[in-house]
Amino acid sequence: MRVRGAAALLILAGLSIGSGCTDSGQQQSAGVESPPPTSATAPEDVGTDADNEVPTSVVTTVAVGASPRDPVVLPDGSAVYVLNQYGGTVSVIDPGTHNVSATIEVGTFPEGAIALPDGSAVYVPNYFTRKVSVIDPDTNTVTSTVKVGRGPRFPVALPDGSAVYMPDHGHTVSVIDTSTNTVKADITVGDLIGEDPEYPVVLPDGSAVYVPKYRGDAVAVIDPRTNKVSATIPVGRGPRLPAVLPDGSAIYVPNLDDDTVSVIDPRKNNVTATIKVGASPGSAVVLPDGSAIYVPNFVDDTVSVINPRTNKVTSTIKVGLSPRRPGVLPDGSAVYVPNFDDDTVSVIDTSTNDVIATVEVGDRPRDPVPLPDGSAVYVANFGDGTVSVIGL
Repeated sequence: MRVRGAAALLILAGLSIGSGCTDSGQQQSAGVESPPPTSATAPEDVGTDADNEVPTSVVTTVAVGASPRDPVVLPDGSAVYVLNQYGGTVSVIDPGTHNVSATIEVGTFPEGAIALPDGSAVYVPNYFTRKVSVIDPDTNTVTSTVKVGRGPRFPVALPDGSAVYMPDHGHTVSVIDTSTNTVKADITVGDLIGEDPEYPVVLPDGSAVYVPKYRGDAVAVIDPRTNKVSATIPVGRGPRLPAVLPDGSAIYVPNLDDDTVSVIDPRKNNVTATIKVGASPGSAVVLPDGSAIYVPNFVDDTVSVINPRTNKVTSTIKVGLSPRRPGVLPDGSAVYVPNFDDDTVSVIDTSTNDVIATVEVGDRPRDPVPLPDGSAVYVANFGDGTVSVIGL
C-alpha cells in the first residue's frame, strides 16, 4: 500500500522523510478540481509509433553502477553522465555506441548533477561527503573538489554559466564561482536548520534563483547580483521541483503534501493562483513553447496537465504506478513519465494528451532525459543498475 506525505517523500527522494506544516494562508485560492482521467489505460503494445515519430522502443540496455539516477546530457549530446548513488561513481555513456566510455570515482552518495550551459564542466554533489566533484568532459576526470554545506544536492547553474547554486540539507545555499571552483557565498535561506532547500530553478534571464524549502513551505528568492535573499514566498505544504515558463513570466511549484501547484509571478514575487491537482505532486515540467505544464501525481498514478493561460487543469492522464519526474522531447511532441513501481515509462503525445506507448524498462525507472536531437531518451533504472535507452 502506498502512502502520502512524509512516507511518500521517502520513496520519492530515496533519502529524506519530509514533514508537512500548516499552509500560510497567504495564497489566493484560484484552484480547480482535476477532471477525470482522459486515458483509462495505456496501450499494451510496445514499439515505435511511426505516426508520431518519437522514441518508443528500448533499443539497448546499458549496465552502469549501483542505484543509477539523475542522468545529465551534455548540451551537444556527446555524452550522458549517470550518477551511481550507492556506488560513488559516475558512468559516462557514449550515445554513438551506447557503451560506457568511462567510470569516474566521485564522493559518497552523489545526487543531482548538472552540466554547465557550454558543456565545459559537470558538477556532481556528494551528499555524505559535503563536497562537489567537478568533472572535465574532455578528460572525464575530476579536476576540482569543492567543499560546501552538509548534504548538498540538486544544484542549478546561471544561464551564463558563471555560478552554480548548491542547496544543502539544512538551510543554506552555497554559490560556486565556476571560473575558480571556489565558494564565493553561503546564503542562509531559512530561519531554521532542516528547512530542506532543494530543486532550485533560475529565470531564463538569470535575474533570480528560486529555491523551494520543503519543510519551510515557502520559496526563497535569491538575487544573483548580491547573493542575498530578496523575498520569501509562502506556498503550499512541501514544495518540490518547480517549472519555469520559457519567457520567465511564471513559476509552477508542486506542493507534495497538499496536492496543489502554486503559481508564482516573478515580477511581484507572490502567488497568483493555487491549482488543485492529483495526490502527491512531486515535480513539474513545461513544454518548450510554454503551452502546457505536466505534473505527475505520485500516489494516484496520474499526470495533471495545466494550461498556463488559464491556470486550470485541462487533462488528467492515467499512467503507471508511482509516476515521477518526466522528461520532455526538445520539440515538445512527447512527455516521458517513469512509473517507479511498475517498471515502465508512459509516453504521452502532447498534441492529444493520450498515452501512445507504455515502454517496459528496468527496475524502478526514474529521471528520463532526451538527447538534444530527440533521437533517444535515457532512463535510469535505480533498482537494477542499468540505463534503458528508448529510441526510434
